[in-house]
Amino acid sequence: VFDSMSDGLIITDGTGSPALQNQGIARILGTRLPEAPWPTLNLTERFQLRTPDGERPMTHAELAELAEAKADGDTPMVAFRLTDDAGQDRVLTVTARGIEGISERRVLLLFHDVTAEYERFTQLSRFAGTVAHDLKNPLTSVVGWVTETQEALAEDDLDTARFSNDRAERAARRMRQIIDDWLAYVVAKEGILRLSNFPLDPLVQEVVELQTGPESGGVTVTTEVSHSVRADRSLIRQVLANTVGNSIKYSRPDEPPSIHITSSSTQDEVTVTVADRGVGIQPGDEERIFGAFSRSEKDAEAFQGTGLGLALCRNIVERHGGTIRAANNEHGGATVTFTLPAA
Repeated sequence: VFDSMSDGLIITDGTGSPALQNQGIARILGTRLPEAPWPTLNLTERFQLRTPDGERPMTHAELAELAEAKADGDTPMVAFRLTDDAGQDRVLTVTARGIEGISERRVLLLFHDVTAEYERFTQLSRFAGTVAHDLKNPLTSVVGWVTETQEALAEDDLDTARFSNDRAERAARRMRQIIDDWLAYVVAKEGILRLSNFPLDPLVQEVVELQTGPESGGVTVTTEVSHSVRADRSLIRQVLANTVGNSIKYSRPDEPPSIHITSSSTQDEVTVTVADRGVGIQPGDEERIFGAFSRSEKDAEAFQGTGLGLALCRNIVERHGGTIRAANNEHGGATVTFTLPAA
């Protein structure tokens, strides 16, 4: 029964040594524990344990309370992070309960892998921070501009009222965009894929037409897309809209946006590239920009955004079995490249 458990289990003997350990210990920690007295078995050094957020190493004292667990009262629990033999970071919890009714003191220790739960908690915490920062500021702006509109109308100052009302509307649209980005991120990550075979070119043209309206700043888009894919059409539209939209957003202040979209294929997959002549990617951020709520410090200061657009693209592409990456161009700007299954 013990060896069939997914959790790791240890029961110590009277000296604190592991008297019993199941197969789950080897699965979770990567090895069975040596039969040394528990007080000298420093798990923090043996497995290089770190705090759950990975910020610092754990100390042996932070695990010491486990050996003193009682049979009644609160059950001690400690969370930590370790790197397994495959090089994967995992977050574990260990709880302890004293065992009574026998001649020598024993403690039952239960190790549980909470990596997925911790990642979800971390993502939720980041989202909460985004809500606090990105929604609170435009909401404050809406209230301020509406108040100024009311004061201007009371004084029959229509020009100021129109200006203030326009600013309030912009702030409200900003809040709506934040909410829409999050909803799209969740749907793309958890929703069902509706696969079909379709040519990319009509979809690319559709996205380009929507993205190159009068407010786009005279954007120029050239396309060489002649392949078909097997994918969820609505989700791939979202990927194209986000990548093209980013190219327009991160254009150089003194130059109209210029974007070149191409496709190529092998037997099993189609590669799509979206290249621009914009401000490019901060060196070292080529991978980080695909994380949820992650934005480079340079971009965060100069451009508005939630940090969800490229994270959404990665989720969609990876759910289709493809890959996505970004890099700076030799001619300036950035190129986003992603792959999809060929039709």
